[in-house]
Amino acid sequence: MGSTVAQQIEIARKRLLDTSARNRLIHYKGSKTVGAEVQEGESADHAFDWLVTKGKALRLVGQPDPTGGEGDESVEPVRAEVDATDDVLTCRETASRLSKKLLKTFRDQRTLMEETGVNTLFLALGRLKWADPKVQEGDRSSPLLLVPVILERKANTNRYLLTWDGQEVIENLSLGALLKEKFGVDLPSFEITEDTKPSEAFQRLAALAGARGWNVVTDEISLAFFSSAKYLMYADLDPARWESSLSDHADLQVIFDPDPDHMYRDAPDPLPSGSIDPIRPVSACTEVVDCDGSQLSAIMQAAQGKTMVIEGPPGTGKSQTITNLLADCVARGKTVLFVAEKQAALNVVARNLERVGLRSLCLELHSHNTNKKSFYQSIVATLEDQPSAPGVDFPFSDLQRVRDGLNQYAEAVNKSLEEFGRTPREVMGEILKLGHDTTKGQRLPESEAQCDREQLSSRREIARSLDLWISQNGTPYEHPFRFVTRYLDPVECQRMVSQTVSLRDRLIELERAARAAADQIQAGALDRFADIDRLCLALEAIAERPALSGMNLNAARTASGPEIRELLAKGSRWAELHSQWSPVLVPEAESSDLDALKSEWDGLRRSRLRILDPRFHKCRKKLSALARGGMANDDDRTAAIEAALELRGLAARVSAGKAAIQKVFSGAACSPSDPWTERRAAWEWLEKSRNAVESGLLPSTFFDQPLELDLAEIRACLLSLRRAREAFASARVKVEALGASLPHERLSDLRSLLNAAVSKQESITAWVAYLDLESKLAEIGIPSLAAFSRQGAPTEQIVARSYFERALRRVYEDPSLRAFSLTTQETQLERFRELDRQLLLANRQRIRLKHRQDLPKGHGGAGGLGAIQREATKRRPHQPIRKTMQTAWPAIQKIKPIFMMSPVSVAMYLPQDGPRFDVVIFDEASQVRPEEAIGAIARASQAIVVGDTKQMPPTNFFQNMMLGDDADGDDGVPPAT
Repeated sequence: MGSTVAQQIEIARKRLLDTSARNRLIHYKGSKTVGAEVQEGESADHAFDWLVTKGKALRLVGQPDPTGGEGDESVEPVRAEVDATDDVLTCRETASRLSKKLLKTFRDQRTLMEETGVNTLFLALGRLKWADPKVQEGDRSSPLLLVPVILERKANTNRYLLTWDGQEVIENLSLGALLKEKFGVDLPSFEITEDTKPSEAFQRLAALAGARGWNVVTDEISLAFFSSAKYLMYADLDPARWESSLSDHADLQVIFDPDPDHMYRDAPDPLPSGSIDPIRPVSACTEVVDCDGSQLSAIMQAAQGKTMVIEGPPGTGKSQTITNLLADCVARGKTVLFVAEKQAALNVVARNLERVGLRSLCLELHSHNTNKKSFYQSIVATLEDQPSAPGVDFPFSDLQRVRDGLNQYAEAVNKSLEEFGRTPREVMGEILKLGHDTTKGQRLPESEAQCDREQLSSRREIARSLDLWISQNGTPYEHPFRFVTRYLDPVECQRMVSQTVSLRDRLIELERAARAAADQIQAGALDRFADIDRLCLALEAIAERPALSGMNLNAARTASGPEIRELLAKGSRWAELHSQWSPVLVPEAESSDLDALKSEWDGLRRSRLRILDPRFHKCRKKLSALARGGMANDDDRTAAIEAALELRGLAARVSAGKAAIQKVFSGAACSPSDPWTERRAAWEWLEKSRNAVESGLLPSTFFDQPLELDLAEIRACLLSLRRAREAFASARVKVEALGASLPHERLSDLRSLLNAAVSKQESITAWVAYLDLESKLAEIGIPSLAAFSRQGAPTEQIVARSYFERALRRVYEDPSLRAFSLTTQETQLERFRELDRQLLLANRQRIRLKHRQDLPKGHGGAGGLGAIQREATKRRPHQPIRKTMQTAWPAIQKIKPIFMMSPVSVAMYLPQDGPRFDVVIFDEASQVRPEEAIGAIARASQAIVVGDTKQMPPTNFFQNMMLGDDADGDDGVPPAT
């Protein structure tokens, strides 16, 4: 596997090398839109001495504009001749042309610095004119020495100053690599001292070049954009420069040998699901800025020391996470290399660290921060300016207790209710989502409210269908076909409509016949079916009127009904009994002492020895004397005495009520021979008629003229009414046989119902659809909902509220939730927020204190720390950063445990045998090509890659600005690659 990984790394490394003629470092051609070409006569040694050795600025001036030209845009007043000893570089371009080019150069340099973090504007000194005999492309011109410069524009003027940016003066490394590879020629090295002159190195090269027919031009000077970054990274990955093979690095093996088993073998262990607070006590927290649960999980997994990827779209807090990661690493005594391609990404994190007081712990080697003087001063400032930090006194136990209390409530409110499959929080949320309660307190019974989530979903779906039906068709209770009680198929629907029309017609006929009959007897209103029944009875009473001769109607109307009814019944019984026994009993029978005789007879005849008792025989003889001709047996004797007693009683009762009878029946003798049966019939008719009058079916004047009614007409009306009733009853049976439930009391109710149904016959299809929905309610266990639905109630709300309120009652069975107090909870939350804010401040102080304690001790001396302090006090020239890193990196890492760099600055300033890091963190990883990340990964034990997979990959736009193929026009747009 090692050889395979090494081969893949070498392939990636070669992608960094560009030795084609398109590279300005290989074949320089001046640009029409940017930079400047210095006129012959200017000295490369003087320019180097002025910029680097003396640290002064050079002014750029152009040639006089032709007559009528744009002289008003002159960069500087044009001088007559070149002076190689002053602070001016005279350029070949005209003043107006140079003004445009320098303005674009100024803007492009600023853009490139912001986007790439690397200064790529150089003053190129010296030129090698050479040719490759194997390539028919003519001579090539390659810069020899590159001085990184800053082009400054004076405010509101067209004056430009060129200054050295303090970074390393570099040789043309790309040219050196090409000459070494193709011709075996080593470019002479160039080391800066107080007496350094570029011409000396150029002369050493001239000796080598002359042997091959090449030419070295010492004083050819150009201002242009060059990029040696790729070559720096290419050289950085040279296997010969690394003590251990890059292919042995675990993370590089994962990248270049992506075997799934190998890839995930060292992945971070997953955290337990749910809250991470139980596994992370407050005292272990190191965050310095606020973070959410997902960010905290990433920090905890990163602390496991394993390589990982943190992915998230914009706005998810990746920069805050990186800030906390850096703080956590420092808190745990780890060194960090933070890498980002763009300066903006580094600046965001740097500003975050500055806000929390930790920026001084960072060594920023990116863009303008790579000035050597500022590099040394930054290290010394951190070493010397650290205040004496007091101990951190933070109430960890208080925060732990408050956090645990809030977590207990959160756990309770988020613990699933097994029966309902929801958490208390979800239950409360569902109730809130239901909004205003429009159910008027209507709920399903407890037995029906019980169901599972799937059943609830089914119930709510059917309830929604019911609510939709109601919104489209109105309240079911008011529907024209609400009397239909079961589902009907289409054929049955047609039959129901037809039978309903027929029933309506029969009802009309019934009401018409009843009205006609009522008019005959001047009856009152007919609004109930019972009224028609009573009307029939009244008509029957009139039609069956007996002979009323001898009855005083006026007296009869006011007489006591029960008394007269009893007297007439007694009289009828008296007449009946008298006709039966008068032939048998002697006239004296009723006047005898019957009570004593009856009592004696009952006592003697039950005795077993009665035949021996003389009294029995004497009593028998007395009884026999009551009958004409005697009696043959004891049963006859018993019947005779009982009849005699009853006759005597009836006679006495009739005699006592004689006055009442004679008041109703004038001239009544009240004897057994009176017409008692006819009188009873007449009285029964009277009572029927009186009841009809009292109920309003007969007029109050009925008894004033009962004999004047046309009995024939009344009988005809009665017949017509009976037929109409029968026809209506038959039609009603047919409708009810189809599943109808019709009103049985008021005629008006039935009339309104049938009229509405007949007028909206087509609505029966909607009604049977409703019945179909209603029938499903019983199937799914909520038959009670039908009654609510009939009233037009919001059925889905009823179903949902019945379920969730039942769940809520179960929620409050938990003591911790039942005892919940909003005021107490808000107080605890505010207390937690305050302690959490204090913890962030305490963590910042703890980290600064730990850093202070870990700083190297002592000052001066011959060690790395002393060398750094000496360099910081020097005016110039300073020792190269890379060289200092090679010897003093342990001390630097103690002072600056966080290095903030770009992939290029890693290759430029960190020697292969220099600093090693516990962690490397990549921000905006999609902007870093794999080959550019190898050097940073190789210098760290753990890699954390942060980015967004949906972010655009790195663009070649800014690289095109530094291409040597100057096909661009005056608009300055670089050619597309």
